[in-house]
Amino acid sequence: MTRVLIIDDDKDVRQTVAGMLAKSDHEIIQAGNGAEGMARIRENPPTDVVIVDLIMPEMEGIETIREVRRIDAEIPIIAMSGGGRMSEVDYLSAALKLGADYALRKPFRKAELLDLLMKLPGVRNARASSAEPRRVPAVGQE
Repeated sequence: MTRVLIIDDDKDVRQTVAGMLAKSDHEIIQAGNGAEGMARIRENPPTDVVIVDLIMPEMEGIETIREVRRIDAEIPIIAMSGGGRMSEVDYLSAALKLGADYALRKPFRKAELLDLLMKLPGVRNARASSAEPRRVPAVGQE
């Protein structure tokens, strides 16, 4: 079983993403911000996948991604955001440059999320009970 940590300040988004994964043999852990997410990672290792929103109060997503990387460089991270469309800042591209493995623009479909999770070696390995997860290149990086 794959342990997935969903970090988003919007409870409805967390529950929606958890619902997308509920029947997919994943253990779901939720956190309302980056600081809470980091506490969950420290309390309940191992975490197999982190799905993190980028725009949050207290500890935003980029900071959270960098902290996850300091603790464990191998945990696959999926950044998600619906923000940044009105400004010149592309938050998802920044997240990929700063440590996220993949990016999802909100809103996304269940099939997109499940397909992306199945690309992650940690998820495949957890399902097959084989080797440890390895780092996955970010989208667009070879």
